[in-house]
Amino acid sequence: MSSDALLTLRPFDPGRDYPGVVELISAANLHDEGQDWYPTVESLANEWAPRAGFDPTRDAIVVDGDAEGGDAIVAVGTTDWRERAGKIIHSSAIWVHPG
Repeated sequence: MSSDALLTLRPFDPGRDYPGVVELISAANLHDEGQDWYPTVESLANEWAPRAGFDPTRDAIVVDGDAEGGDAIVAVGTTDWRERAGKIIHSSAIWVHPG
């Protein structure tokens, strides 16, 4: 990505973003070596199904930009919470395209 690339921050759109997010997560995990999660569109849609502590349209953010010479999703971040043993546990994840 060039230093003059424009980045656009926006909410995740389930109607169009699953393929691009799958590609991004897979590229980042492959680059990081040792990561063994390479989701499919179907498995990510299942993983990101709305629930009390996570709704992808509310809790996932997408960064569009120029990756490898074309417009693409270049980063994704999520935040969620779950109740465990009566306590609320928060977690977040960020994936950035290695290019």
